[in-house]
Amino acid sequence: MQGTFRQDWDVSRYPFDRQHLVIPIDETHYGSSLLVFEPDVSASFLTPDVRAGLPEWRISDLELTASVSEEASTYGLPNAHGASYARIEAGLTMRRAQLSTFLKLTTGVFAGMFIAFLSFSCDPTDREGFGHKLGLLVAVLFAILINMQTTDATIGDAGRVTLVTNVHLVSLVTVVVLALLAARDRRRAERGLPVRYPDWPTLAVVGGLYVLVTAGLVGYAAWA
Repeated sequence: MQGTFRQDWDVSRYPFDRQHLVIPIDETHYGSSLLVFEPDVSASFLTPDVRAGLPEWRISDLELTASVSEEASTYGLPNAHGASYARIEAGLTMRRAQLSTFLKLTTGVFAGMFIAFLSFSCDPTDREGFGHKLGLLVAVLFAILINMQTTDATIGDAGRVTLVTNVHLVSLVTVVVLALLAARDRRRAERGLPVRYPDWPTLAVVGGLYVLVTAGLVGYAAWA
């Protein structure tokens, strides 16, 4: 049997998503009082070319389940007793584990965050250096926004918050935090208050939190 079937794909964990595909087959001529299905489990299987044609997916064995569907219509059958019909469902689970795809979509944002963390090397007591630091952070912010729009277009589901979207959002929040810290240090320097430079403890805290949150998001999507 061949055909085109609709499926509501859940890409919230893309590219580590799992999809459970179900193809319902209904008999709508006789009704369940006259005909029911009995699945031939031992002789039903996926042909090897299915897996060979989808190398990026890990595909489970075919699952067949027989049932009786209750419908709101008799479909015009004059002798049908009620609106119940024989149904058999062919299902399979597809799991995508594409680390390379994830890296392609997020390498740009990770490179931008590396540059953003380099802004800690700018001296907050130097007015010109402070301007360069803010300029750098703003550039990284726009680069992350553009990369997020590109990845949404690649995934094709901009209406949902995906793993890749979450990584971008965490990165955007971190850049904003870095900008606020830079503004705080500059304000303290203008008041003649002591400012730690380079501020390694703050870099370790912010950078560590960013790595932990990002790793947690990826780990949950890949293994949960």
